[in-house]
Amino acid sequence: METLHLSARRTADTAVLSVAGELDMATAPHLLARVDGTLADGRLPRVLVLDVGATVFIDAAGLGALLAAQRAARRLDVPLRLSGASEAVDRLLSITRTRHCFTYAEADGDAPGAQPDRRSETA
Repeated sequence: METLHLSARRTADTAVLSVAGELDMATAPHLLARVDGTLADGRLPRVLVLDVGATVFIDAAGLGALLAAQRAARRLDVPLRLSGASEAVDRLLSITRTRHCFTYAEADGDAPGAQPDRRSETA
């Protein structure tokens, strides 16, 4: 069983959360907690990017977490963008016809000059 590894980096106006491993019923709450923390840390980003390029598995709960993250960001007028959709993420978005629900970041979603956040965790 894979785990979920979350890491974050920031520029002055962009927060990038990298989501690696399995995003499922057991790990989705960890992603949502990290998104909530990013949006509540006193430095509200102008853009929140979820880099899902290293997500090897995603189920309905994982999709629900992506949609909930988008709603949380939208409530604060922070655009959420997906970046680097892995084959697993792309396939689920296609099957569920939810690809149109997301905006996509350029290339791999890495913001130029983004500095690693000291918070990194494995779920």
